Amino acid sequence: MKVGLLVNVNNHTVDPATLAAAVEEVGFESFWVGDHPAIPYETRAPMQGSGGEIPEAYAHVSDPFVALSFAAAATTKLKLGTGVCIVTARHPVMNALQVSTLDHFSDGRLLFGVGCGWLPEELDLFGVDYPRRIAQSREHVEAMRALWSEPEQAFEGEWTRFPRLKLNPRPAQRGGPPVLLGTWGGDSVPDRDYGRYGRLLSSGRFPVRDLLSEPYSLAQADQALQDLAAGKIGRPLIDMSLR
Repeated sequence: MKVGLLVNVNNHTVDPATLAAAVEEVGFESFWVGDHPAIPYETRAPMQGSGGEIPEAYAHVSDPFVALSFAAAATTKLKLGTGVCIVTARHPVMNALQVSTLDHFSDGRLLFGVGCGWLPEELDLFGVDYPRRIAQSREHVEAMRALWSEPEQAFEGEWTRFPRLKLNPRPAQRGGPPVLLGTWGGDSVPDRDYGRYGRLLSSGRFPVRDLLSEPYSLAQADQALQDLAAGKIGRPLIDMSLR
């Protein structure tokens, strides 16, 4: 089993380079950081798993690509993960370059966890089409994959369009890093949407709520995910790991 550590590095913690070096030394497979670009003071949406109130820690989240760059420079084998990057909060061209640069200089150690976001007031800041954020997230990943392809491809979508562009440095992992869909599990992403995501992302999803529950449920969540993948993307997942 591969075990990773998800942490929130910020102005109240040790720096990500020091922490990642220690995480690698004790034998973890991967090091993950989250993403919340901005939390408004006034919000209406309740947060799952916290009784409704958004913890103050969510307003102290470092930029994941800067934090993982520190971590990459201080380690040699540790995989580096976004857990998760809110892809709709970034323009896909800029996000593709961030991902490609980090993957290139870390020698292909990036695991690109992506999410749609759940806080309307935060996503409104970035012009996200909130009711259709799942479809918009999917399109943003498709656009990034067009830029990571060999050679780069033009892209025409509902929210994003661009001609053929030169994107350098290229990702060390051909076609870009593995893309993983992060969810709370359960009904947070309907099966029909996961099926579309699955064909696109190919690497599975993080059922966060399931992974926070009792250990016996992990096997059940694993089997459910394998069954869902087989039905929705036509094959079982391989190399299943706990991260």
